[in-house]
Amino acid sequence: MSGNFYKMISMICLKIFRFQFSGKCGCKWMGFLGQKIFDLNRQNPVNAEELQERIIDVCNNITVRPLENT
Repeated sequence: MSGNFYKMISMICLKIFRFQFSGKCGCKWMGFLGQKIFDLNRQNPVNAEELQERIIDVCNNITVRPLENT
């Protein structure tokens, strides 16, 4: 997956949620989110506006929990 794709997703999520991915946990979650959206888009390509809506849907359906120190 290209770096530009990740950059686009992170920029859209930052714009929508005012949330920035940081640290290892953020990178892992970003990778998961990116892969999910990439797979959806590969199966059914859409334009940029529809892709943004799709990203919002994916983001809204994922619960983010901080990793607990065990």
